[in-house]
Amino acid sequence: DWMPCTNDPVQKSSQERYEMAWDGFCERFGHQVSAKALRIAERLAPEICNILDRFAEPPRTIIHGDYRLDNLFFGGPEGEDALAVIDWQIASRGRGAFDVAYFLSGSLPPDKRRREEMGILKTYHGILVDSGVKDYDFDQCLLDYRYAALFCLVYSVISCGTLDPANERGAALTTTILERNVAAALELNTGELLP
Repeated sequence: DWMPCTNDPVQKSSQERYEMAWDGFCERFGHQVSAKALRIAERLAPEICNILDRFAEPPRTIIHGDYRLDNLFFGGPEGEDALAVIDWQIASRGRGAFDVAYFLSGSLPPDKRRREEMGILKTYHGILVDSGVKDYDFDQCLLDYRYAALFCLVYSVISCGTLDPANERGAALTTTILERNVAAALELNTGELLP
């Protein structure tokens, strides 16, 4: 009960942060994305809280919220834990497809994501069903995945729009994730999810 849902007021402050970062994002990074992607990102602004409400509906699990390779440590052959995940500060309760989309759309180059994402998503859904999740078919999982890929643009706009340009590593990371998020949002046709 102590862990907030995705639509907690703290989480919903991302809409205000997104709107505040928009001009800086467009000024510094707008030229790096297509006009179609910019239109989707602009139409996303007033829908952020609605998407967070959607993610808060059951079935829910714990969402890491920043599930990417930089936050994963893999064990070695000496019998250490196979995986350790750090940086849980924005964890919440919500739809698990969010972390799947966040990882795939931000951590994998677009060509690799394209090849692997449906197989990974089907495996993920199969594990949910085998573990007892009911009334959650693959089409719903795919729709949640697409909404989550769309929502990943929120992170990119906020990060790019507020980035300290002197931070070279941060700029390289943010630019790479932005390119990957935009590719996923366009290829998954997420613009049709917006009014």
